[in-house]
Amino acid sequence: MERLGSHEVCYECKRTSNKKAIDMTPTEIEKLQRFLRQTFGNHGISLARRPEAVDSAELQINGETFGAVYKDEDEGELSYNIQMTVLSEDLT
Repeated sequence: MERLGSHEVCYECKRTSNKKAIDMTPTEIEKLQRFLRQTFGNHGISLARRPEAVDSAELQINGETFGAVYKDEDEGELSYNIQMTVLSEDLT
């Protein structure tokens, strides 16, 4: 799924969903950053606002970008999903 404006687009089936992007506030980003630092015992974790994608924050560890945290609401339940990318060249 990718974002097109405020809608998600499934490129496999070429359909848009009616799921709207939900703004992630600076307060939420701070709370999530604190939670992730405490959970993983790593104060090098930081979250940075993404102006081009208001429903997510960039996930960084010691200044290096590793992925993104997305805000999601499904049936009135709010959650945050982490998407992390690992390049094969980094595994050596």
